[in-house]
Amino acid sequence: MGQAPINWRSARQSTITLSTAESELAASVEGALALLSAEALGSELNLGKMRSRIKAGWIYERLQAEDLELEHWPGDLQLADALTKPLSSMRLRSLARMIGLMPLEEILDE
Repeated sequence: MGQAPINWRSARQSTITLSTAESELAASVEGALALLSAEALGSELNLGKMRSRIKAGWIYERLQAEDLELEHWPGDLQLADALTKPLSSMRLRSLARMIGLMPLEEILDE
């Protein structure tokens, strides 16, 4: 919620993919399944699809009224990459700093 993930896990994919796009498609399917599972749980708690549609409609109206703005975030700002992708040590350090992680030595020096 807010800037925090609702659901997160890091694991090696169980199938081999030939491209980043194919990997992201597989991850999207997993995300959609998680969303549908959460929606099913919500319906058991009387937080059904109608409520989700109303919320989505409200967001759409706010976008149309220009009260909200959708923004593309380039890959170098995708903080989840720090926890989900193999990265160079320099890139990993950069993302770790962006999410507030610091080496223990730096914390102890403060």
